This record gives sequence, C-alpha cells and structure tokens, in this order.
Amino acid sequence: MRNTARSGFVNCIIWVVATVICLAQPCGAQINRTRETPAEWVDLRWPNLLKNVERTLRYHPADGGFVITNGLEFFNRPLYCNRGAMRVDAGDKPEFVFLLPAKGGNLRFGITTPSRACWLHETTNVVSFYEPGRMRYIIVGPYGEKIELVVIPLANLEGIIFKVELVEGAGLDLVWSFGGASGQRFRRNADIGCEAAPVNVLLQLRPEFCTNNHFKFTERAFLVTSPRVSLVGAVSKTTKMFVANAHEWNSLVGLLLSTNHAVSLPVLIGRVHLLNAEPYYLVICRSQFSNELAEVEKRWPLEEMEKAFEMAETRRQRIIKRVEIDCPDQFIQLAVSALNIAAEAIWDETTRSYFHGAVAWRVPLLGWRGLYAGDALGQHERTFLHILRYVQTQNTNPIPETFPGPDEDSNLSRCERALHSNGNMTRSHYDMNLVAVDGLIRHVRWTGELEKIREYWPVLMRHFAWEKRLFRRQFGQEKLPLYEAYACIWASDNLQYNGGGVTHSTAYNYLAFKTLGEWGVRFGLEGAEELLHEAERIYRAAESLLWSSDTGCYAEYRDVIGDQLLHTNAALWTVYHAIDSELGSSLKHWLMTRYVDTQIPHIPVIGPGIPKEDLYVLSTTSWMPYMWSVNNIVVAECLHMALAYWQANRVDRAFPLFKGAIISTMYSGLCPGNIGMTLSYDVARREAQRDFADGIGVAARAIVEGLVGVRPNLPGGEIVIVPGWPDSWQWLHFNHPDFRLDFRKNAEESSYKFTSRFPHPARIKFRLSARTSRPCLLKQGVSGAQLLVDTNSVGHPMIEVIFPPTNFCSFSIRWDGDS
Repeated sequence: MRNTARSGFVNCIIWVVATVICLAQPCGAQINRTRETPAEWVDLRWPNLLKNVERTLRYHPADGGFVITNGLEFFNRPLYCNRGAMRVDAGDKPEFVFLLPAKGGNLRFGITTPSRACWLHETTNVVSFYEPGRMRYIIVGPYGEKIELVVIPLANLEGIIFKVELVEGAGLDLVWSFGGASGQRFRRNADIGCEAAPVNVLLQLRPEFCTNNHFKFTERAFLVTSPRVSLVGAVSKTTKMFVANAHEWNSLVGLLLSTNHAVSLPVLIGRVHLLNAEPYYLVICRSQFSNELAEVEKRWPLEEMEKAFEMAETRRQRIIKRVEIDCPDQFIQLAVSALNIAAEAIWDETTRSYFHGAVAWRVPLLGWRGLYAGDALGQHERTFLHILRYVQTQNTNPIPETFPGPDEDSNLSRCERALHSNGNMTRSHYDMNLVAVDGLIRHVRWTGELEKIREYWPVLMRHFAWEKRLFRRQFGQEKLPLYEAYACIWASDNLQYNGGGVTHSTAYNYLAFKTLGEWGVRFGLEGAEELLHEAERIYRAAESLLWSSDTGCYAEYRDVIGDQLLHTNAALWTVYHAIDSELGSSLKHWLMTRYVDTQIPHIPVIGPGIPKEDLYVLSTTSWMPYMWSVNNIVVAECLHMALAYWQANRVDRAFPLFKGAIISTMYSGLCPGNIGMTLSYDVARREAQRDFADGIGVAARAIVEGLVGVRPNLPGGEIVIVPGWPDSWQWLHFNHPDFRLDFRKNAEESSYKFTSRFPHPARIKFRLSARTSRPCLLKQGVSGAQLLVDTNSVGHPMIEVIFPPTNFCSFSIRWDGDS
C-alpha cells in the first residue's frame, strides 16, 4: 500500500534539520504563557532534561473541585452545553467566552461601590473551582465583600446559567457586559496548542469583533444578533440595560461613562443592585423560541430560573456519579468525576457517535479509542450505536479483479481505490476497521450479546477479507502472515514501515481472528474455522518472526522487502497492543514491560506541590528526531501503557504511570480536569487539546479494568477481578452501572465484596497478590468458593478466589504465614 523507502542521505539531512529546529525553533504560538511556564519554553523548543522537567501543581483537589487561587488563565476550561456544539469557555479568571462553535461573544462581571469600580477578574483574591461540569468562584472585593459566582450549562437547552450571590458584605452594584459576537471560526475550535495564539489571547474581546452586533433589550431580557450569531438572554431581577462603546471594554469605569445608543461598536451592559443572600440569575442560550422580548421574559420568570439552575445541577450530579470511586487518593477520586463529564462531552446524540474530541476535532470518527468509553463507563448502547453507524455504510461494492498501483497524487503513499473497496467501513484515509472490530469484541465481552456477532457476521467476514486482501504479508517457506500497519492507530500519521509486518497491527488482527472465530464456531457460522486457522498462523508468525530474545520484546516490525530485517527498537504502542490483544504468554508480557522500564524514556513528574510518589510519564518512543506522531508525550499512550502494566501484573509500575499522567494533564496543565492529547513535556507539540477522545476512552479502561481491575468476559461466563490499587490503600468503594466493588483491609485481613448488576449470574474470579505464604479464606458470603494458587503468575505470587455463577459474593482473607 505504501512506497515509503527513503535514502539514507535524505534521512540524515531530515534528522539534522529537525534536530536543529527542535533545539532552536521559536514556538510561542503553540505555548500558553503562564506564570508557571519558564520563559525558555516560549522561546525555544528543546528536549526534556532534568533541569527543565519540573512543573507546578496548578490545581489541587478540594471540596469536590480542582482549585486554584488567583490563577492567571482566561478561557482554559470548557463547559459543554447539553451535548451540542455550543460551549462556554471559563477560566481561572471569571470571564467567559461563548463558542457556538463560532465565536458568540464575551461576558464579564464587575462590581461598583461608591468609591470604586472593577471587573471581578481584576480583584486581588479569586478562588476558582472547576467542579466537574461547572465553574464556581469565590471573589473577595476591595472592601472585603465576598461574592460567589456559579456557572453551569442548562439541562434541556443549549445554553448556560450564571448564579451570582453576595455572601458577605453590604449591598453593592453588580455590572455585567456582553459583546463581541463576531461569528469568527477557528482552525481547531479555539483549542489550546492548536491556534496561532494562546487561547487566553485569541479569545479576548477586541472592538472590531463588535462590528454589526445588534442588541434589543428590556429590563428583564435581551437579544444579541450579528450576521452569524443569535442568542437570547434573561435575568431574574429588574436590571438597567444599555449599550456602551467596545473601545472601553477593559475599563469598567470608562465603559460605564461611554453609554450611547448610537455607538458603532456596541457592547451590552446590565447593572443591578445586589443584596446579601439574594441570588441573581443570568441565562444566555441559543434562540430556540420567539425572539420577541416579551416572550423571552415570559419564558424566564424568577421561579423558572431557580428551577433551571436546580435541573442543571441535578443533571451534572447524575453524570459525575455515573461511575464513582471512594478511595484514599483525592487526586484519583476527583479525576473519575472529570472523566464522566469528558465522556459525556464527546458523545453526540444527533449522529449517535463518539467525536474525536470535545473541542478540537469535534467530528465523528470510527476510530480511534474514544469508543471504549461507552462500555468501560457502563453506557454500552453508545459504543454499539457508534460502531453500527459505520457498519451500516460498509462498502459492499464488487471486488475488482485488479487494482491500479499507488496513487501518484499522494506520492505513491496509498491506493485509494484499493482502500475504499469491499469491506471498508469509512471514507477516511486510515484503517479504522481494526479498532472498531476491537471495540466490538470488548463490547460483547461486557454485554454478553453474542447474537450481535451472528447478526453482523457478513459485515465481519467482509472486514476480514478486506484486511487480508490489502494488508496481509507472507513470510518464509510457510508463508506465515504478518499484517502491515497501514494507518491503523492514532499515532499513524508519520509512521512508515515500508509495507512490512508490524506488531501492533498484527496483534489487533490476532485478537480479532481468534475471538470472533471462537464465537463463530459456537454458532456454527460459515468461515469461523478459517478465522481460527488464520489466528493460529498469525500467532506462530509473531513468535517466530517478530519476537526478539535480545530485547525481550516484540520488534516494531520486520521488513517485507530486501533482507527482511527485524527492527527491534519497539515503540510504546508495540508493547501495549501486544499485551492488550493477548499476543504472547504472560511471561513475555512481563518481559515486555521490563523493556519499557529500561528502553523507553521516562520523565519524572515532579515540582512544587506535586505528590512525591515517584510519578512519571513516558515517551512513545526513543526515536529521533522529535516530530509529530513519532516521539511524543501523549496522555492516551501513557494511560494505555499503564493498563498494559496492570494486565502484565506490574502494579508497581502501573499506578505511578497512571497517576503521573493524571497529575500532568488534570492538575499541572493549563486546563483543570482535562484529559488532553499531548502533555507539556511534548517537544513536538507541547500541551495541546482538551478532552480528547483517545485519552478519555483509554482513561476509562485504565480505571475500570486496571486500577479497579474488573474485566468481564460474559461470553465466557466469567468476571475476572484483579485489584490494581496500591497496597497502601486501606479501603476502596467503586460504584459502576454494572457492578459495585468494596474493599477494606487491616494488618491481618483483607475483605472484598462484589455486587454484579450484569444481566446474568457469572463465575467470579478474584486474582490477588499473595501478601503472605499461608493465606486463609474466611467469612464467605456465598458457599462453594475456592482458594487456589495461581501457578502461571509472573513477577510475584498470586492467588485466586473463585465463586460459582452468582450476582453477589463477599469474603475475607487472613494473611497468615511469612511475608
């Protein structure tokens, strides 16, 4: 499919040039400048060295939120409006920008007293809380007045509601101003690390953004229109409204003195007297009703606003409690709430599919790993609907007898006619079939819905025929099959394998052929035996052609041309895909994690406020030069590797990597509670994107299947539970739509309780680290439990506690004997 051979001379030149660029290229446009950001990062792009890897814990967990005092950032935390494209970007500072996703305008709040007027973001004491799904601010005014501002998306409309309350102090005037409805579009929806300027600069109101802005208003409602924007607003209390000159936007005093209905660049001002403990509500939403101001007022009386705020909070609570964890680690506990919100943000009810990102790349894609979020978080219908959308449009055209050669207009890098042929499920230039089929397998493992496999068997057989026709490569006299990695993972963009046999694509195919072959045989479906035969040959090929005894790891790939050399410098995705796809033995899985320990660059997650727990993140490769998709520091890649560590029985390395990634993206990064794409350590991109689908999907799996360790296999009638939390934890309570797991321990005993909400009883198998030489099973909640030694464990001893099919079990282990 690709002609990717390049001369050694050209490669050498590219390496030298790219290295010089990495060390010297200014990249200020990609960096959001903050007080915590060393100036050198803005001026230079340099590799990670011990002298520059420290970060500050910008946010800390407290009172159910990500908290920062007097933070410096504007517009860094998106609030997503009821599954639509509209969002409101809040920030450390209490100013807000509406994105529809075109720029819908800015909103500021200020206060005036007889002697002073200032914007809230200019006050000397602002404590900001990102409470997943909403923002809350505690602002102390110039004379000790304390104001609470809460911002939350509406439950039933594309819009947002603000609640302002004077908590302490005598009455004062609240001022708000809205303007700048320019309808401007952005390259990547104004996401961090993606635009020509940092978002805290890019999204500020400039007077020219108010051109052709028009306002109609009464004392209780207003309309905002421009050529590309239409919004309605309402307030809960009689408010004096007027327009002012946008040139005075940055001076509240100047703005209040510039009121004139004839200004050519207008902003709207509202002014109201606040009394202690008397909340003031402001609603702004898309125009969905009559644009008559009387109708807007009628739609939003005070009691309706109070009700709307309560409904918004009820919806938020329902989302953040979908999956809940109670554990000794506040950082992890709060991260799960943020994950629930992020997973909701990437789901689109209109297309019934997962978007590639909640901000940038807000488009449906069959791949990559965002679809994992549905099953891992108990929303199984979403994962299936996402896959079904593409299944229904699978290419079923007749297969041509011959295909033309590689396309000249893509420099011979692909053949679109071959790619978009019978079996392909997308119109993209990637092979997204592989991850979709992997998602379907994991979906059925969660739900046990094998009838879906029988129903869509023809779709799956077309997929397998397409994979074999395009990407199967034969080696040796036995013609054993490996599979080419034609753009089949998220990191594909700059990966080039000369058409060779690659571990990650081969692993994906191995699990798919093996699992679906086994399920097909159960139904007696045509072609199932052939799938199992292909799986067996893939396994033999991987063992004989890709495994490197010298490195203790599968190689990155083997050439299919020339001398068919083995390229042993494996990437992170090679390791975690092989383990996740169950390619190789448990011993080889353990050895591969040791390869990561010793051969992949580790970056310590350290700095002021960061827990001193030997946390770290990983580069995707050790390859040079630093360039996009080849050598990066990626949230999803770190979390997928953490999951692989857990799968390989390496809790000691899994948790510090998992928490290191969580701290780096959610607490030390620009955006509180963010599950981003790349981290600030990334030399090619630095920190980029908010609530990115790959990271969300893998974070969900890492938490549920890794940290908590619940791994259902309902077609096999079994739920395996392998606790992955640190040994220092004394308790854990985890509530999930499909189950609940409770754990407590003291010096002598560990107690477990598991309640299944799956449709049918299943055999429950706990795999536990053996803390002592003579563990004793006590207090069984269900008869028939067995305690066995796991003779296949690698790394450290494991025991198994197995219950016959049930929906509930509980037991305690007394740790007798020597440690």
